[in-house]
Amino acid sequence: MKRETRKHYIEILPAACLPQRDAWQKMARSLPAGACLLVANPDDKMQTRLMQALAEAFRRKGRRVVLWYLENSEDRSSRA
Repeated sequence: MKRETRKHYIEILPAACLPQRDAWQKMARSLPAGACLLVANPDDKMQTRLMQALAEAFRRKGRRVVLWYLENSEDRSSRA
């Protein structure tokens, strides 16, 4: 049996966003190993600030970070 190799990445999101996982799952699977995907709802300002702070902390550690906003995700995603 051939064993499938998986890339490991970090995915952080609020539990309330799980039902909408299909919205970013394809993009998440294309992330390079060691990257971080942070998902936020832009209508929740506290959540957005928290995810932005996490993104900055991961970037300082040298990780590639994608901050994905659920609403208008194609226009509002932030890659670094």
